[in-house]
Amino acid sequence: MSESGARGQGTGVPVLLGGLVAAVIVRLWIVPLTSSLSLDELGTAWASGGGFGGILARARLFPQSVPYVAIVWLARAAGGSSELVLRLPSLAAAGLAAYALYRLGQELFDRETGLYAAGIFVAIPAICFAAGDARPYALGALATTGALWTLVRWMERGRAADALAYALLVSAAVYFQFLFAAMLPVHAWYAIRRWRRGRAAGVAQLGFVAAGVAALTAPACWLAREVGRNRALHAFEAMPGAAALGRMLVPTGVLATVVASFLIWWTFATARGRRRVSVWTKPPAEPDALWLLVLSAVVPALLLFALSRAIGTSVFVPRYMMCAIPAQALLIAWVVRGIQPVSGRSAVLAGYLVILLLARGLKVAHTNEDWRGATAAVSAANGSRPVLLSGTYTESRNLEWVVDPRHGAYMGAPLQYYPAGGRTTILPLFFGPDAETYVRQVLESPELANGFALVERSSKFSSWAPWLEGRGYRLAKVWDQGNPSAWMVERSP
Repeated sequence: MSESGARGQGTGVPVLLGGLVAAVIVRLWIVPLTSSLSLDELGTAWASGGGFGGILARARLFPQSVPYVAIVWLARAAGGSSELVLRLPSLAAAGLAAYALYRLGQELFDRETGLYAAGIFVAIPAICFAAGDARPYALGALATTGALWTLVRWMERGRAADALAYALLVSAAVYFQFLFAAMLPVHAWYAIRRWRRGRAAGVAQLGFVAAGVAALTAPACWLAREVGRNRALHAFEAMPGAAALGRMLVPTGVLATVVASFLIWWTFATARGRRRVSVWTKPPAEPDALWLLVLSAVVPALLLFALSRAIGTSVFVPRYMMCAIPAQALLIAWVVRGIQPVSGRSAVLAGYLVILLLARGLKVAHTNEDWRGATAAVSAANGSRPVLLSGTYTESRNLEWVVDPRHGAYMGAPLQYYPAGGRTTILPLFFGPDAETYVRQVLESPELANGFALVERSSKFSSWAPWLEGRGYRLAKVWDQGNPSAWMVERSP
């Protein structure tokens, strides 16, 4: 925080803000860590559960970040396979990302802006979710933020250590999520612009770093191409339109919260007679710094929107554009930094944190999926009888993959981590003549003659439960507390 700002606030306000940030981290990051894993997190459990030698094979079969799966494997080797351990790498990465964002804000603007950016960042709903999610997005946010920070330092100082750190971090970001490569054109623009303005990094360094990043990310390009061959089976989002693009370019939820907090402060200040307060004064900033953040905030969404349209498969998914969140948070922090007086911007940040804390309410679970509770209920009622599992990964739309033991292995991940009885059989996600023929053949198995369990994740796809009832089966629901649902199934006499 600036020296004048520190004098104006005294010691109470920083302590209050620090307490609110700590409350957000505890309530929105840490408390949900022990709740049931979601379906996608169970995929991580499967990919990291085959031993170190199986990491590459599993991460390629069920498309996953290889470095991330290796990190989770190490965490499991050290601490076991609980939900908490699986999520700890994401929690640590989110905390480090907040620190890296603070340092980036300090580098581009000043310490106070960096602190506000970190405070805004920790309460953004997508970051709160990623911090407790056993998927690679928090690590991607860390690598993205660290890459921006080291890029700026490198351009200003020309040090080889910063250049090396940038190359490693930006390459790591691409491995955590291939589509984070959408930020690379912005980095190239900034590096060339700063070089042309006579900054410390020279042509030789620029060339070496560009070649290094290309070499480091070449295997990622190969892996991404491999996933792309079956991209339609891995995609589930509708093709985006102009409205979806607008929502992605403007973080309306975070902005609305900041604006609401500002209006509350302004109303209170006005009621106390402070009508001559200067509401906003533009903080000092280099144009290149603002352009770097604006482009980092919008270019990934524009590129993925165009890519979705070009290939005919939507990759326009919010979590694929989390590389834009650090820049968005820092831009909002820069605007907040201009609120006058200092107590006003502190009040706005405090209000923002309080509003998002209250908006979460008393919800403790990480998601609305409770596989742990559902499978415990099934296990108690089902014993060792077989289980039919449906409504899982989008890859189960392909009947050939459903019957393929290699793909069926990860499709059954929920019941591998949370056992629910005997042998698991995967049901297709789609109905159709071939799918129904396959299910009839499954039902003819003597194993199912004495009854079985059906565990099904509800989604936009049709349920197999009514289909079974229409063919002479009696279903008794044993779990209906959210997603998934579970039944005991017997053939009617």
